[in-house]
Order: sequence, then C-alpha cells, then structure tokens
Amino acid sequence: MESVHDYQLQQNLLITFLFLAIFTGWRTFYARIKRSLSQVTVVIIGGGPVGLLSAFLTLKSGRATNIVVYEERNRKSVLNAQYQLTFDCQSVEFLKAAGIDFDNIEGCRHDNCFTTKVGVFLEYILDYLTVSGVNVSIRFHKKVTNKYFSL
Repeated sequence: MESVHDYQLQQNLLITFLFLAIFTGWRTFYARIKRSLSQVTVVIIGGGPVGLLSAFLTLKSGRATNIVVYEERNRKSVLNAQYQLTFDCQSVEFLKAAGIDFDNIEGCRHDNCFTTKVGVFLEYILDYLTVSGVNVSIRFHKKVTNKYFSL
C-alpha cells in the first residue's frame, strides 16, 4: 500500500514539475515573440542635454526600434553652446548605472558631482547613439510645427 502511495506522489511531483517547466518556457517564449513583434518608434523634440539624454535612456531600455530626435538648431550651434552642465551625486550614480562612462568625458569631479561643457557631453551622447546599432535619426535644423501632428 505504501509503495502505491509513493508511486502516486512521485507521479504528482513529476507532473507538477513538468507543468511548471512548460509554463515557464512558454512564458519566456511568448515574451520574446511579443518583444520582437512590437515596433516602437520614439520621437524626441529637442536635441539639447535633456533630449539626447532621453534618446540615450530610450536606447538603453531596449524597447524602441526607431528613435528620432528633432532639433531646431544645427549640429554646430548645439555642440558650441556656451554653458556647462553639473550633475549632482544622485544623477551621476543613476547615469553611471545607465551606462554613461564619466571617466571618458572631459570634465571636473568634486564630491561625487560632475561638471562639463554641454558640447562635450552632447558629443559623447551623439557618438554613443550613432554606433548603437539601433535606427537612431538625429535631425538637426528641423523645426517641429503643427504640420507634423494631426489632432
């Protein structure tokens, strides 16, 4: 009697294990298929520090297949802007975790903060975006008007 009970217990455990394995495999397969079939285009208006950093973070998320950035000014005037950026400690840690390599950006560190010229930072981001392998289009000297949007 006890051997029949042990046999049924083993069968139940085996069936449960197989069910969980099939469920986990199917769920992973479904997630991959769903991700591969979703075609997401992200449009960012503004090619300054916030816009290009948004493009960088969008790229790092892995969810966008196309990223388009519109900037009204030309590339030269964007990169030659005459101001500096300062990232506080929390921003530096967040951006490091996202993949920004502050050791390869010209700038100053002080108390875990980082200061650099805006053009240096934007050039770093633009270089990263262009070699990413994702379809990233930076459209300088393109002003976005109402004709781009249909309401």
